[in-house]
Amino acid sequence: MSKEIPDQKTPITKEQAVEALWNGYLTYFASAPKPECIEIITAQWGIETGWGASMHGFNMGNVKARDGDGFDYQYFACNELLPKAMADGYCSRDPEHTRIQSYRPDGNAWIWFYPPHPGCRFRAFESLQAGGSDHISLLAKHFPAALQAARTGDPALYAHALKLSGYYTADESSYSKGLVGCVRIVQGLPINFDQLPIMTDAQREQIEGWIAAGVDLMVQDALEASDEARRKANEEK
Repeated sequence: MSKEIPDQKTPITKEQAVEALWNGYLTYFASAPKPECIEIITAQWGIETGWGASMHGFNMGNVKARDGDGFDYQYFACNELLPKAMADGYCSRDPEHTRIQSYRPDGNAWIWFYPPHPGCRFRAFESLQAGGSDHISLLAKHFPAALQAARTGDPALYAHALKLSGYYTADESSYSKGLVGCVRIVQGLPINFDQLPIMTDAQREQIEGWIAAGVDLMVQDALEASDEARRKANEEK
């Protein structure tokens, strides 16, 4: 059953984000991702959380929570770019917990949501590992076209696919430009992807179990062969 968790910022480093998303991908797909895929997803985390400085509850994508979705949740004030009519509608229905920040010439408006408005209810996790795994799961289940774009190493295509699927409400060209720049930053990190794991702990334990079972069988065969040899030697005496 989901529960409300007190809002808390959970800042992490860029390197920690890379590893969390890498391990999340590995856990979900049981296979290692390409570095360029994780670089793009990490860059998006950078945009959504201010490189982790504004990450709350290990939510790596600023993903909102809904009633009945089963996720623990937290509230914190946030703003969002919405069509003017939609923003005005929110304010008229709940003026106490919403505020128009500004109107734009393109017909959109920046609106602030304040707790406990549903517009500022976000998923919350108790660990970075859980947050990383959830973000990969979210992309795989609800934004597969975007995940496929990340696998090709094309950040602009990734931003476009996210926009088409309704992941963000910001201007696509600005989001895409920012994402491309953030990818360059991630690519400059001193990370050796060859040193990151290529299998989960469960897979490793399974393989080790197979090896152990094989060794046990080999030892058993050798003991039986030795016993048989001794038996024959005794019979020949």
